[in-house]
Amino acid sequence: MEKIAFISGGIFIYWSSIILTFAVIAAVFLFAGLYLWKSKNGMALSLTLPVALLLSVVIGRWIHWYCLTDSYDSLHAAMTDYTWGGYALMGIFLGCFLAACLLRLIRLDRSLPEMLDSMAISGCAGIAVGRLASLFNSSDRGQVVESFKSLPFVYPVTNAVSGAVEYRLATFVIQAMVALLLFVGIPLPGTGAWTGTLAASFLNMGIKTTALAVSLGVVLAGIIMAVGSTGVLAVFGL
Repeated sequence: MEKIAFISGGIFIYWSSIILTFAVIAAVFLFAGLYLWKSKNGMALSLTLPVALLLSVVIGRWIHWYCLTDSYDSLHAAMTDYTWGGYALMGIFLGCFLAACLLRLIRLDRSLPEMLDSMAISGCAGIAVGRLASLFNSSDRGQVVESFKSLPFVYPVTNAVSGAVEYRLATFVIQAMVALLLFVGIPLPGTGAWTGTLAASFLNMGIKTTALAVSLGVVLAGIIMAVGSTGVLAVFGL
């Protein structure tokens, strides 16, 4: 079941929707920063973002409807009402790729690889953040693991048929730990252990997963700073 964040005027706002919104914002801002840093082409960026978002939403919804036709009343309903339903990740990737190709065809962007590189990195960041939405619903549960109930990546799930509680491997927790590790480990302003712990607390990740991910992130940040400050990167011309 989806966990409700709040209700506004009869509209239910779910935690998973809020996190997915933050995931899109994170991907957009990261793409904008990377692309401007590489190409300095603000005109291409201002056109790429709306085109990519539009194509991603439309194609992602169409593929989701095609794969899960029974979840929608009709194709028209799926393509006109975006207040519910889902989106196929493959369609989002395809929409971004088509937007980049379109900008290249009209010669607003001279380097398609640079744009695709920026999209790939920002897309990974968006997926990492978006996967945290699974903390608030019953999706992405793996095989039953009765012998390891105390592990942080095993979550109880109620069987829809028997009503019994099953302990299943929650693969999204591992992905969330990796995302938090990278968030803390990348030495940028505002991405340290304190901010990471605050974000994990807000997302209800649990003390075990948070402590492990943040600790490894601090170690990673220390390694990166040590390598950078000792001039090791200069040996490789970076």
